[in-house]
Amino acid sequence: MPKTKRSILFFICCFLIVCLIVTSVFVVSKKLSQNQKQESVFSIPNNILQLTSSTEKDIIWSEEPNEIIINNNDGTLTKNIYAVPVKFTNSSGETQYVDTSMTKLSGEHVYGNTSGMIETLYPKRLKNPILISNENSPIEMQVLGYSKDANTAKLETIDGEDYVVYDSAFGKDTQLRYCNTYTGIKEDIILKRNISVNKFQFVINTNGNKLVLSEDKKSLSVLSSETEGTLYNFGDIYVYDSYEIPEDGEPYGTHYSEDNYYEIEEIEDSKYLLSVVVSKEFLDNPKTVYPVVVDPTVNCDHSAKNVDDTYTWERYPTTNYYLENKLRVGNYNGSNYTSKHCYTYVKYFTMPTIPSGSTVTSASFVVRLRSGQTTAAPCTAYRVINTWEGKKITWDTNPPSAEGTSSVNPVSLTTYTFDVTSIVAKWYNGTANDYGFRVAYTNENYADLNSFYSSDQGTASYSPALSITYTEPVVYDLNVDSVSSPINNGQYYLNDPIAISAIVNNNTNSAANNVPVDFTLINTDTNSTVNSWSRTIATIDANSTATVTIDNWSAQPGNYRLDVSVNGNQTILESNISNNSSSVVFNVSSNIYESYDWVSPTKSTNISIPYSENHLGVRIQCNYGDSVVGVDNSTVLATGYNEYMGYYIILQTTTIDPNTNKNYIVRYTNLQSISVATNDTVVKGTAIGTVGVTGYVNIPSLYIDVNNAGVTQSQQMTTQNTLDPCVFW
Repeated sequence: MPKTKRSILFFICCFLIVCLIVTSVFVVSKKLSQNQKQESVFSIPNNILQLTSSTEKDIIWSEEPNEIIINNNDGTLTKNIYAVPVKFTNSSGETQYVDTSMTKLSGEHVYGNTSGMIETLYPKRLKNPILISNENSPIEMQVLGYSKDANTAKLETIDGEDYVVYDSAFGKDTQLRYCNTYTGIKEDIILKRNISVNKFQFVINTNGNKLVLSEDKKSLSVLSSETEGTLYNFGDIYVYDSYEIPEDGEPYGTHYSEDNYYEIEEIEDSKYLLSVVVSKEFLDNPKTVYPVVVDPTVNCDHSAKNVDDTYTWERYPTTNYYLENKLRVGNYNGSNYTSKHCYTYVKYFTMPTIPSGSTVTSASFVVRLRSGQTTAAPCTAYRVINTWEGKKITWDTNPPSAEGTSSVNPVSLTTYTFDVTSIVAKWYNGTANDYGFRVAYTNENYADLNSFYSSDQGTASYSPALSITYTEPVVYDLNVDSVSSPINNGQYYLNDPIAISAIVNNNTNSAANNVPVDFTLINTDTNSTVNSWSRTIATIDANSTATVTIDNWSAQPGNYRLDVSVNGNQTILESNISNNSSSVVFNVSSNIYESYDWVSPTKSTNISIPYSENHLGVRIQCNYGDSVVGVDNSTVLATGYNEYMGYYIILQTTTIDPNTNKNYIVRYTNLQSISVATNDTVVKGTAIGTVGVTGYVNIPSLYIDVNNAGVTQSQQMTTQNTLDPCVFW
């Protein structure tokens, strides 16, 4: 995630020192999550596996943010389409799965989400705020009036999801817990008994942006002070109890409440007192079964969604419900259940692409009832036959619908699963336009009202979802996914062994046999072929890859291009030959730096972040307290501490760069201790400090950079005057 510049203000002046600590931890977490993303970019997190009920080997990678592809191993593929993104683009421009699990951190903030478009930080104690960041727009949520008896944060797994839990948050027999969603966080205030309190307060710091309360007080929005665009949404406050429907007998009572609202008061510039007000009538009702859950949700702006979903209500024929955090269905008129119908509407902005000539064999559409519902009637999903827009639709502008599915009962009062095969098949074969679904009670006059989770809930497993299973025509598409990338930013050195390989992908549903692959190494200085190799892949299974390698080539000075072609002679019938080749360029030169005989700064050689044009040094992951030594005979130019570098040492080596005629400058940061002082002489290989966790890091590591321009400040360093430290040892 990009670094966030923010000015943190707290409600009480004595929190200013804590504020500095929070800011440091916030940025540290961003850097940590970047490393995690780089290491796990091809992994499939548990939340994705649980969402699909598939094994890792059955999931096929797709760059589309809202879809997951499953190989059913029976000649068919299934594309699951979600209302919220299950993937995001990381800071390196790579697409990866959202991982909603909690990552344990060090410092005052002890947990954070592993990876996603939203970044979250949870404090060890409630005296510090919860931090949420969407790109460069952080907000902070501080519990007000938290109990002094509140326990420190602990991690619990509930229904397969990671929760950060604070016991006694609002006093005895209360609990505050948070879990990460795909687009934000879900907050649960747990009341284990009636504590005679129905207002729970927080201080919200929007960091220069505006917090706006909806007219009906049911939702909140954080609006950009610059663009007026929506950055975050606080959904409606849904409250439900722990009532369980008896196996024998009729359910009784209402076990959820929607009669809840927000109050806000601006107490400072961009800092607000937020009150979550719960229906006292519901809390005091003798039929309410404790524990009770108060469930608001915070999400990023609606633009992240792949679905347009809302409902219309005959009772309020001109009202639009787009911003509500629910979808209604049924028949209700306030005091009675007569002739005031509700319809739910759902359509997907982007439907999945399936190959031309494919056959849709099945399709299902799923909506989920909100917790606390005790009754539900059979429903039907209809094909909408005219255009509509969630922000504008009302009962008076209901679009017409056509064919409907068979009537469906909910499973265990949780989910409705509609067979929409015939509808989806028409969308793909062009016999009907895709305007989404209308969900209504099969008997529209049945006296009952229910609600589904909308896409604003932020959790893929709760939001409306569409699953499409299809068969592809048997046509091969073989392509070169990647060619072995040179190390050191494309720079090799004399006699380096260069591993030459390519990954070939069979992007079809049938195995390909005897696939020819040709390698050609060209010296671009002389435009001559240095070497060429041919390999044959015996079998590439359907929708899988094969890695093709040749013997390492011993590097010789020069500029080179490696060309790889798969099935260049077209011995295998393909639908697309434009992706059958790929190239990589690199340079080989003599490494003058090895002759300096520098030593490694630590015993660890684990480079967690390598040198690049965006990272002008290397980060070495170490053990806490490991010794740090001088890489060369040097003089200490400076030592010190700042919030970015932590404890640092700057050395001027005795070695002079042949290109600039200046002594190399070496900087060490994030140290735990320093054992030298300014103007000290350092003998190569002697200890100068120890590895720590200071500055913008939260794992033991050493950052080191080298420049040949005699500069000491980060802003003075460029790709032209810095070198990869690893070339020296």
